[in-house]
Amino acid sequence: MTAMRLPPAATMLLLSGSGMAVGLAIDCGATPPALIAGLCTAAPASLAATFRFHMTMMPAGYALTAVGSLLAVGLTTGTHRDAAAMAARLSCVALMLAGMIGGGWLAPHLAMRLGVTPGFGLLVAAMAAGMTLAAIAGAAVTHLAGMRDRARRAAASQYIMYQ
Repeated sequence: MTAMRLPPAATMLLLSGSGMAVGLAIDCGATPPALIAGLCTAAPASLAATFRFHMTMMPAGYALTAVGSLLAVGLTTGTHRDAAAMAARLSCVALMLAGMIGGGWLAPHLAMRLGVTPGFGLLVAAMAAGMTLAAIAGAAVTHLAGMRDRARRAAASQYIMYQ
């Protein structure tokens, strides 16, 4: 029987999403979800203010998302310590955290446009969507960087082979 392996991007999403869920559960133990959602909709409209708000109100959610993401980086980079793959996956971690903040920033604006009351569910869904879109973008960049690196190595080996 062969073991099935998840692609690196799926591993990253699974572990970081799990970290986010556990972290938000911890955060909601300290601050009720309705209060977080209410404060989020009243938060200033700038991304910097949203970043400060999220780091203050949901620190465990972001910390455990980062821990899950970094665990995924360690599991998917391999033992050969490929610096380019490591750098690409670490940039994906940063993109995912930024995507969570961006999604949280957009959630109240989206709710207003849709005419719905912004709640904690919408906030979490927007953060997860931002994280997922950022992970997909990061995976695409990682894939393109890997293709470029493989092409460069293949060109060098073909040059040596035909000399």
